Amino acid sequence: MDYVGGLPYQITELANEWLVVGAVSTSGVEASFNNRCGVAKAFCVVAPGVSINAAQANGTYTLMSGTSMATPHVSGLVAALMEKFPSLTAAQIVTRVKSGASYNGLTGRGGETTANSTTAQLQAIFGHGLINATASAATFGNYIYANGSNLNNGRDLSISKLSLPAGLPASTQNQILGSKFIVFDSFDGARFSVAGKEVFNASLSSIARTYGTTKTVDTHSSPDLSFTPDGQKMIPSKWAPRFVTTGNSNEMTAADGFWGKSASMFSSQSFVKGQSSTNFVWDQTYGDFGIQPFIQIQDEKASSQSIGSYGASFHLNLSDGLKVVSGYKISNNLFNNGILSDAASAGSSKDFEVGFTQEISPTEKIFFRLSNTQIGDLAASDKTFGFKGAKADSWTVGYEIQSTLGGFTFGVSNPNQLSSGTVSLITPTGRTRSGDVLYKETEFAVSRDDRLERFIAYQYEKDKLAISFGVVEDRYNYGKIGAAKLDISMPF
Repeated sequence: MDYVGGLPYQITELANEWLVVGAVSTSGVEASFNNRCGVAKAFCVVAPGVSINAAQANGTYTLMSGTSMATPHVSGLVAALMEKFPSLTAAQIVTRVKSGASYNGLTGRGGETTANSTTAQLQAIFGHGLINATASAATFGNYIYANGSNLNNGRDLSISKLSLPAGLPASTQNQILGSKFIVFDSFDGARFSVAGKEVFNASLSSIARTYGTTKTVDTHSSPDLSFTPDGQKMIPSKWAPRFVTTGNSNEMTAADGFWGKSASMFSSQSFVKGQSSTNFVWDQTYGDFGIQPFIQIQDEKASSQSIGSYGASFHLNLSDGLKVVSGYKISNNLFNNGILSDAASAGSSKDFEVGFTQEISPTEKIFFRLSNTQIGDLAASDKTFGFKGAKADSWTVGYEIQSTLGGFTFGVSNPNQLSSGTVSLITPTGRTRSGDVLYKETEFAVSRDDRLERFIAYQYEKDKLAISFGVVEDRYNYGKIGAAKLDISMPF
């Protein structure tokens, strides 16, 4: 190498941004006039430089040879990489050129090839080897999806993808999986555009229903609550709660006092994170009409507790065992809207429900419930989906029978998922040369999934032992089991 091309060998701080170029023929044979890389091997590559069509000022071409023909190939590749990866530094672009080069197909003037020469011998002739635009423009590491101001906390997609929230309908999830998203090469942070299916996993799992999910106690008939320690009967105050329900907040309704055990058969709000809660329901009856206001307390780990929701339900007893109900609930929730397992957003929702039960016999009944949820608008982030005008709808119809062999219910439902509005996510668009990630807000439309779930549930109780079993059909693969659940409980 002459002294100009080999300067970084003496002035080492130049090496990271420096390239020196040798020439080979279009068939990969070292040119007779080529200066071998030698001590410049760390920053040397080769490119075609023999019988090259060179442009002339008059608009025509002429055949020319020389390292002056090889160097523009490398300059053109550098320019193309800088355009494709504007956030990369000069040193990172040079590294991509060198990393994409190889010895495949190269032959030295003395017949040196990969088959008969050592790597050190080939480095002395060709440096890093023949440049390859396709290889230099591709990924060298793993895809990283950014979560934060830089890539330090990004998700390595080769280890695991991100999960979409279960409350999003399949049509919306498919829309996201088919969209393009920006990811970054772990090698140097280079920006790439990939399909959503390379970034996210769909969450379309079913949830089995069992009787053991929620527990409701009638304080006016429970022996544990109606007697004092000395055995005297307590007279319940009209200001005391009539029903106390415990369970997950996303499986409680605005009319728990009306539904009783049947509440466990309704599709839970998968877009809401369930929190252990207690429902206190008051009851006031006026003939065949009743009103049941309630408050729901979240059982937090901290010493203080908070009101998760409040509302009321209205009941009317009609003839021949027919009872109808309507309910309204305002809730403060943690929404299951994150793409990371620990990500959630605090927000509010309003629930409205109507339904009825019809007794067929003292041990048999059919029931129907229709619910609508309006979700307060939530701001999107790089870790959580935002909601705008989002609503969710669900309905359930079922048949229940109680006997000495236990309780049995089967039915069909439209699962409780988002059905209208828009969801949005703050998604990466690129990086600055200093490493800061740039973002934009991307919106996706929500539309209803017209898919139904058939389910069965069974419970047997004896003394203090309770066994509950439930199976639900896969709504995206009719005829297949979507989920099954077995609960066994016994206090000690």
